[in-house]
Amino acid sequence: MEERYLVAIVLAGGKGTRMKSDLPKVLHDLSGRSVIRHAVANLREAGIGDVIVVVGHRRDQVTEHLDGEVRFAVQEHQLGTGHAVQQALSLVGETSESVFVCYGDMPFLSTSTIRRLIDTRSHLGVAGVILTMIADNPPDYGRVIRDENGRVKKVVEVKDCTAEELKIREVNVGVYCFDAGALRWSLPRLDDDNVQGEYQLTDVVRVLAGGGRRVETMRTDSLEEAHGINDRADLERAQRLKDIRSL
Repeated sequence: MEERYLVAIVLAGGKGTRMKSDLPKVLHDLSGRSVIRHAVANLREAGIGDVIVVVGHRRDQVTEHLDGEVRFAVQEHQLGTGHAVQQALSLVGETSESVFVCYGDMPFLSTSTIRRLIDTRSHLGVAGVILTMIADNPPDYGRVIRDENGRVKKVVEVKDCTAEELKIREVNVGVYCFDAGALRWSLPRLDDDNVQGEYQLTDVVRVLAGGGRRVETMRTDSLEEAHGINDRADLERAQRLKDIRSL
C-alpha cells in the first residue's frame, strides 16, 4: 500500500566520470533494466509512490528514460549532494512527513531495509535515520562519529577524516530517511567548508545533532545493499550478483 505522507528523493545528477561513458551511469543496463529503474522499483515495492529524481549531468537522457514514471528536480550546478536535495525540496508537499533519500546507482537496496528506515524515522522525536554498516578499512565511506554517550554527532567524509576517525568501523552507506520539517530546517544551514568545497548531505546529520535533534542509525549487514555502481567493474560485479540471485 502506498503511503501518502512519504516522498523519496533519488540523486542521479552526478557526472559519473569513472564509468568512462557518454551514457549517464544510472542508465547502464543491469539484467535488462537500467540501474536507476532497479532503484525506483525498490522504492515502489516498499510503498513509496511519490519519487523525485534529481538530474543534472546529461539530464535530458535521464528525463527521457523515466518520463511519466517519476517527477524531476534539476541541479543546474554540481555543488554537492546537500545542494542536490535542496533542489527537490520545493516539490516536497507540506503534508509530507518523511523524506527518504538514496542514490540512483544503488540497485540492491531491499524493500525490508527501506521499510525499517521509514519505521524508525516515524518514532517520536527522531529527526533522521541513516543506514550504516560495520566494515574494516572501507575506502570510500564516511565515518559515523558518536559522542561519549553513543549518540550520533556527525558523519565525516573520508577526505575530511583525521587519522583517528579513519579507524572507525561504522560507516555511512548513503541512504537516509528524514523528518520533512527537520530536513527543511537543516539544509539552508549547510556550508561548503570541507575538502571538496561542496554542500554535503552528510552534514545534515551534524546540523541536526548540533541543534539538539535526534539522529538514529540502522545497520545493514548486507554488502550488496551498500553496493553503488561507479565504474564498469562495479557494474560487472552487480551483474554477477543479479545472476547469482536468479539461480
